[in-house]
Amino acid sequence: MQASSNLKNNADVWKQLYAEGKNDLRYPNDVFVRCCYRYFGSGSVRNILDYGFGTGVNLLHFHGHGKKSYLLSKGDKTNDKERKP
Repeated sequence: MQASSNLKNNADVWKQLYAEGKNDLRYPNDVFVRCCYRYFGSGSVRNILDYGFGTGVNLLHFHGHGKKSYLLSKGDKTNDKERKP
């Protein structure tokens, strides 16, 4: 049950950071972007779905590179800053 407790604690920490505007997620995750371009860089992927997108910076990065972007959030919507790319 330790993993479940850690997950809840992590969710609470992020919820508080979003509420205070201190999440500092202004740039896309560099590892995520590199992996996506490595595996999907051939241009065959044109649609991106970001599930539980938070600030949306990863999705906005791909939208800026011509990908059709979709947002889907589950849970407490106050944690997500919904953006329309």
